[in-house]
Amino acid sequence: MADLENGHIPRNLDKPIKVLFWELDVVVVFFVPIWFVGFILKEFVIAILLAVSLSYLFRKFKSTAHPKFLKHLFYWYLPTGMGGVKLKSLPPSHVRNFHS
Repeated sequence: MADLENGHIPRNLDKPIKVLFWELDVVVVFFVPIWFVGFILKEFVIAILLAVSLSYLFRKFKSTAHPKFLKHLFYWYLPTGMGGVKLKSLPPSHVRNFHS
C-alpha cells in the first residue's frame, strides 16, 4: 500500500518468478546440464560450458519469440497434461479433424 501512496505504478502484474537476476526457466535450463553432465557423468568443465551456452541461447530465443511460444509448442507436440498445459476451452491437440 505504501507503493501506491508514493505514486508507484507497477509496469506489469504478471512478472515472472526470478532467482537472483534470472528468470526461473533460464535457471532451470542452466542447472539441468550441470546436474546431468556434471554430477552423473562427472564432466564438470563440459557441464559448465554447456550450461552457459544453453542458457544464453535460451535467453536469446526467448527474447525473439512470443512470450507464450513454449506453451503453444508444448500444446501441439507433447501429450495432454505434460508441460503444465491444460487448456479447457480447446480440444486435445491430437484431434486434427472435426466432424459435425
